[in-house]
Amino acid sequence: MQKLRQRSLVLEVRDALEGMILRGEVPAGERLNEINLAEQLGVSRGPVREAARSLEREGLVKTVTNQGVYVRKLSLEDALELYDLRAGIAGYLCTRAAESATPEDKSDLRAFVDRMDAAVRDGDEERYFELNLAFHDRVATASGATRAK
Repeated sequence: MQKLRQRSLVLEVRDALEGMILRGEVPAGERLNEINLAEQLGVSRGPVREAARSLEREGLVKTVTNQGVYVRKLSLEDALELYDLRAGIAGYLCTRAAESATPEDKSDLRAFVDRMDAAVRDGDEERYFELNLAFHDRVATASGATRAK
């Protein structure tokens, strides 16, 4: 049970860090300070470190040996390629979820869409962004494709 809780915490930290990077709160080229981020997010350094590894696999950060983890500076071509790759993976996960989603999965996904719609109506971009990340995580879970998460 502890392992599931830890994985969930790592996903929450990953989503928070991803959001900070995408919103420009942690600019390209900046070093991720594990201690400050852990303090800011109210977690230990372990989940921050694991989240950074996940973001490295996604291409958002880069580890420099003996120096730390840095937000990647992306060229326009890099950004477009990463977007296309993520879109392809998202399409795959959606297809898998459509084939195997349980009634609970469908209800959860519908609830996310309703909350995202409400955020749009309210003009709450930050809330929409957070919900959108969580929605895609939920699609990945519903897909059952454990290697693509």
